[in-house]
Amino acid sequence: MAKEAVIIPDLGSDDAVDVIELSVKPGDTVKVDQSLVVLESAKASMEVPSSVAGRIIELTVKVGDKVNSGAVIAWVETAAAEATAVEIKPTEAALVTEKAAPTAVLPIEKATAIDAPVAKADTTKTDAEIYAGPAVRKLARELGVELRDISAGGPRGRVTKED
Repeated sequence: MAKEAVIIPDLGSDDAVDVIELSVKPGDTVKVDQSLVVLESAKASMEVPSSVAGRIIELTVKVGDKVNSGAVIAWVETAAAEATAVEIKPTEAALVTEKAAPTAVLPIEKATAIDAPVAKADTTKTDAEIYAGPAVRKLARELGVELRDISAGGPRGRVTKED
């Protein structure tokens, strides 16, 4: 097992941004590109995805923290290659490599989206998935209001301050 850091990518400025939401907790299993935290600057909010797959060991940030580009936000325990391997017969291994051992181990190929079973869509949105600007999100936090409980009245389903 390997321990890897997930860092905040380049945000385009040197200003610190607020952590407004944690999407995972220690012990959760995450996939590559799964959202870990939501950050908010004066102009935009953004999700920070995981750069590795594995189990969250530690989150180094909490809601309300200010962070900069390059800061470590989480430590993830990644699985070793053997954990996602399949045993194949020696004759099949000989086709793959000339140095076939009595048994060989090869990684499983990733399934395509077409192979995945279709699940019902979850209609409950998180605050990060709701179409609202940073000022509206800040107002909702100050008032203790959940954005998912608000009926959006703006253009294209956007939550406005008036809502």
